Amino acid sequence: MQTMYEKLLFPTKIKDRTIKNKVVAAPPPSFLCEKDGSLTPQYFNYYKNLIKSEPGILILESSAISQNGKAWPNQCVISDEINFLAISELVIKIRNQEILPMIQLYHGGINAVPGKEHKVFGPSQITNKNISAHIQELTTAQIDLLVEEYKKAASHIWNVGFSGVELNAAEGTIIHQFLSPITNKRKDEYAFGYDNGILLLRKIIQEIKSIAPDLVFSLKISLRDLIPGGSGLNNAIEIANDLSEQGVDLFHVTEGISFGNPACLHPFLRNNISPAPFADDAIIFKNETKAKVILSTGFFTPVIAEKVLNKECCDFISLSRELNSEPEWVTMAMTNQPVEFYKKCKYCMLCKAAKEGCLENKRNEIKI
Repeated sequence: MQTMYEKLLFPTKIKDRTIKNKVVAAPPPSFLCEKDGSLTPQYFNYYKNLIKSEPGILILESSAISQNGKAWPNQCVISDEINFLAISELVIKIRNQEILPMIQLYHGGINAVPGKEHKVFGPSQITNKNISAHIQELTTAQIDLLVEEYKKAASHIWNVGFSGVELNAAEGTIIHQFLSPITNKRKDEYAFGYDNGILLLRKIIQEIKSIAPDLVFSLKISLRDLIPGGSGLNNAIEIANDLSEQGVDLFHVTEGISFGNPACLHPFLRNNISPAPFADDAIIFKNETKAKVILSTGFFTPVIAEKVLNKECCDFISLSRELNSEPEWVTMAMTNQPVEFYKKCKYCMLCKAAKEGCLENKRNEIKI
């Protein structure tokens, strides 16, 4: 059967891996882990069902590199080797469906769950009305330990059989905090004023590459903080041009920086989101960097995705809440089903994973 979506469903390559289509499944937090970060049967069931949605790449949700890096209590923690013995079976199932298995590494920094002393750590000692914990500035010794934690997490990923890793340097993570002048007020070599605060990120990439050079490497990056005084598109372009030389294969682009609970969306995205709202910035980013780009947010239908890909705004499109809302999204494209309506995700604050679509059922059928 000839498809209506030739660009979307046409295979492509990353390094020596063939990717069967341009769809990246990048699910939001599932909230299906225990409070100690261990994985539950519901977590595995959720991903086994997500595999059936037929993406080309599946990036398992944000997984904290340590207990003190968690940004919500029931977030997966990958420093626990038991999790990864259990997850190896899931990786095999992903591979068996000719899907590239990846996982996202995460540390909340100032957005982390506070410890017993109600403290969190970040690039600088700042105050923020959305963060009640006391924010302490990381010492250089603590930064070295942080880099080592990322390296150990990548080693677990490599040993369990993942083909790729994604560093989350967006959405208010600790890496994002170093890349934003809002949160990085340092005066040393890690300061934002020195190469956009890129030193920490550069060190993490080098360490991961030293132990797992063959992993497909994706970096999730914010093109704009969307807050006055924050980082902008030119900063993102400069960072990408630097890191392409460090071996980053894909840039997963989004926008906005979050404070408080980063599992919630940036205010810009909470209501009446338009289709592919970051496409205009993405095409500038791609043209200036010549990088391979995954574009996130607002791909409610295959029609929207095909239009964006034809405009060469990106190389892949990322489905997050869209797949929770419509698990048959890719199948609709593969079978040329007419798209007269779409189930538009209302982007509520929390997106609980469910076996059959959006658990909260907060979606509208909207004519296009």
